[in-house]
Amino acid sequence: MSLQRLATSHPYLTYNALALPLSWVALSSTPSVPSVSLLLGVLILQTTTILNRDPRQIIFLILNLALGSTLANLSASTTALSSPASSLIISLVRGAVFSFFAFIPLAIRHTITRQASTTVSPWLKTAAFPTIWAVSWMLITSSNPVGRIGSWTPLTGDEGYRWLREYTGFAGIDFVVAGWAEVIAGLAGLWLQGSADEDVEEVHHTGHAHSDEEALIDHPHNGAGEYGAIQNGNQQHPVPPRPRSKSTLILAISLGLLSVPSYLISPLPLPVYSESTTPVSVACVLPPHRSPDSPKTPLELFIAETRAVAPRAKIVLWPESAVSFRTSTERKQAIELVRNTTQGNKVWIGMSFEEPANNGLEGDDKHGGGHRAKLLRNGMALISPNPKEPVVFEYFKRNLVPNFTQPFPSLPHHPDIILAPARTWHPAIGLAMASLASARGDELGASVLWCDGGSGAVNGVYGYGRGNRGLLIEEVGNGGKSWVATFGVPYNGGKDEERPKTAYASAGGSAAFTFLATILGVGWGAEKIFERLSGGLEDEE
Repeated sequence: MSLQRLATSHPYLTYNALALPLSWVALSSTPSVPSVSLLLGVLILQTTTILNRDPRQIIFLILNLALGSTLANLSASTTALSSPASSLIISLVRGAVFSFFAFIPLAIRHTITRQASTTVSPWLKTAAFPTIWAVSWMLITSSNPVGRIGSWTPLTGDEGYRWLREYTGFAGIDFVVAGWAEVIAGLAGLWLQGSADEDVEEVHHTGHAHSDEEALIDHPHNGAGEYGAIQNGNQQHPVPPRPRSKSTLILAISLGLLSVPSYLISPLPLPVYSESTTPVSVACVLPPHRSPDSPKTPLELFIAETRAVAPRAKIVLWPESAVSFRTSTERKQAIELVRNTTQGNKVWIGMSFEEPANNGLEGDDKHGGGHRAKLLRNGMALISPNPKEPVVFEYFKRNLVPNFTQPFPSLPHHPDIILAPARTWHPAIGLAMASLASARGDELGASVLWCDGGSGAVNGVYGYGRGNRGLLIEEVGNGGKSWVATFGVPYNGGKDEERPKTAYASAGGSAAFTFLATILGVGWGAEKIFERLSGGLEDEE
């Protein structure tokens, strides 16, 4: 039996057999553009078949995808909580939830393709799914406390489209992924069309058609509906029609053109020394692991390590939860000690800490502060060498995982450096978080100082053209090793005007919607040109 006949005769078996390994590869903590596009292409065909024949199969599809996602993140998931069993259950539930979210755009795509009038442009039908896919993930992740962690948005393999980040955020990447999935589904449909044509001939010549289990695949690309039918006695059997080849071709060309700017933009970071840049030295403080019998407190260790790297850096960052305070009074005393270090070495220090959640509230130094006294919150204080303004700002983490998907239209100036302290529990999670930080740097046109004190974590300066590999990557163990890096940031020659913000930093989601609307409009115009050219050729004949 040929692969074509196997896919058309046993679609449920074939698609589920493909979906599990593909989701295992694609839905890791750092998904890639090719793997997610291939998985989505298969799911387009599978969803079409399921919704046309047996919607109950949706449950098996979601469970299959959840299992693949769990297997892809098995190592990181089992160490997330103290109980591996609880971690696995949560991982399965999370995978099922995100798989359900991913199914919604697929179902909407199916409805649009089947129910839309024949007067609707074939291009709009073809481009509907990439657009809906991008908008759906914008809405889902904007209200998700863990941001893009666990989502189907690629974090790797997007080199050809990374320039889109400063204009559209992740929405542009999501559109590209779903667009290539639509192209893949179209090509697969053309390949399966050969088997469909053979079965149609069989119905004509022998009067015999396959049973419902062996019915032909329901082709996902058609102008008026999803599939045609051929009469055999009292039964109708689905016959896939010709796909929307012109609109699929326009989509493929559009996606190819979107990658062109990546070849015109230098992938290298800015030079350290030039007329348009100025050097900045930063440091991540990772003191040696403190032994239980050490006479020094964690605060003393971090201050000592800070003094060791301060002569070589202007900005020093401590990893997340570097020190712990029981009261706001302790925090203020620690800030005073760190301030002495900043003034003595003329450096800015990002002191990361954790403290009871009720710190800063009235009566927070009293015993028995209730439920909030038992909760901890993570914060960071940026301490400057300026005696008139020793504490530039204090920031407290609001989400379990920092949400790098939110735009900052109200940001007063263009940022050059983003301070990102972290403490991840697994190398895969650390790499995923660093990749998200890199994306945030690309969106804002800024460099990201990523300082991760977790076990086996990655550290470095990311974003602003450096990609996910960063300027510097250090493999650090428990305790790690402090590091210093020097890189260039844009310099305006001493002029007063600020560097303009990126489109995404200025407009946020509006910039993404403008991009999507532009793609739809340009594709529609290209389709009309194709129609006129085709009509002219037919008239000449």
